Amino acid sequence: MDAEFLEEVAEFLDSFDLPAFPTAFLEAENSLVGAEGPSASSGAAIATTFASDGAAPIGRKKTKTKQLKAKRNTTPSDRELHKAKDRKRRNEYRERQKIERESLQRQVGDLSAELEQVQKIKENEEKEADDLMLPILAWKTIAKRQLEGRLASETQQRKLQSAVRARAALIEDLSGLVLKRLSEGDLIVSRGLGESSFGQKRIRLEPADTAIFEAYLQGLNTIYAQTEEAFRAYGMDAMLDDATVNTKQAWQHDGKTGCFQFVSKQLMPFSFKQTCQSLRHVAVMQHRQTDRELYYDVEDPETTMALKYRITSRQTSGRVMSVVLRVVARRFEERDRVVTIWRSFTEGEGVFTGMHSDETGWCVAKPSPTSSAENTLLEMCIRNVPMHFRSTATLEPAVEQFTDLVLNSGTEDSAEITGMLEKLLLASA
Repeated sequence: MDAEFLEEVAEFLDSFDLPAFPTAFLEAENSLVGAEGPSASSGAAIATTFASDGAAPIGRKKTKTKQLKAKRNTTPSDRELHKAKDRKRRNEYRERQKIERESLQRQVGDLSAELEQVQKIKENEEKEADDLMLPILAWKTIAKRQLEGRLASETQQRKLQSAVRARAALIEDLSGLVLKRLSEGDLIVSRGLGESSFGQKRIRLEPADTAIFEAYLQGLNTIYAQTEEAFRAYGMDAMLDDATVNTKQAWQHDGKTGCFQFVSKQLMPFSFKQTCQSLRHVAVMQHRQTDRELYYDVEDPETTMALKYRITSRQTSGRVMSVVLRVVARRFEERDRVVTIWRSFTEGEGVFTGMHSDETGWCVAKPSPTSSAENTLLEMCIRNVPMHFRSTATLEPAVEQFTDLVLNSGTEDSAEITGMLEKLLLASA
């Protein structure tokens, strides 16, 4: 293609009429082009030729035109050599481009792999941060409650000390005669003093309750995202789907600590729609009414619930022990299943002071994949983590009693909710 183009250009230039030059000048020009470069003798020859023929110099521009024409008259071997050099330069240029392109492609691959690795590391860090935030929030809330309780106790102590000093001063001012004539009760009445003067009412730590509810409500969406992972970790898929009731519970060690695990799978002989409607009614835990208080500051009351109640237990010795539970729950309705998530914080009272537990639960209702009839499969997974202060580590009997009370209350809740659910389903059938 380049050779044909050069030939066409040469023919085009040859088509113009060029001025005639003396024969001697042309011969001198040819000898000049054929040499390696111009010299003083060749210049003199040209000047002599102009002088002998009587022709005037035509100027530098016309000389260059003749040189170009002489270059067009090069031999085919010269043109082939020039083409070979051009091809070599083009090949070298293409080879450099190819090497550069391959280098850039390798860099793209390396950078893509590095970006993917960085993204995975970031995802793992975010997941670990979410997992760490849940116990941190619980411990932070416990510490805040303990601090508020300590400040309240110190305030109450100062008031009691002031009351004791006032009473001691009163006793010191009275004479022995008055003490003999008047009883202690009459003295108190005459002075206008009652039991409220020497004691304080029980302090209600409502701000602490709010802090616990808000912290646990913020983590419900994260727990919902962990549903599939929790079911796989606790072996839900390995349990039979067609069994009426299939449960297992165990203690899972985790370093120096651990947690109680409860897994249940139950086949309900009712439709998916009926079961979900009944679950809404039994999820409010109406059987827990002792000191029951509802927390109303939730985003969606239709799907979210927060409440506080007390559980008491009487031992064989007649001693009554109690714990306070704060529970938050939320329902997530999907196309083919309903997922209920809850978290509860249990706080010991009396002999159980300083003992706590944190419970996380998942309950999934979905149509049975194996049964031909309209049955519903209920899958439940519960994780209960004890959280005790170091001061209670030596109180092993009390710790065991606290654990039994918490686990038994969970079993009672499960049995009560299942019984109420069956009654509602039978009534609506």
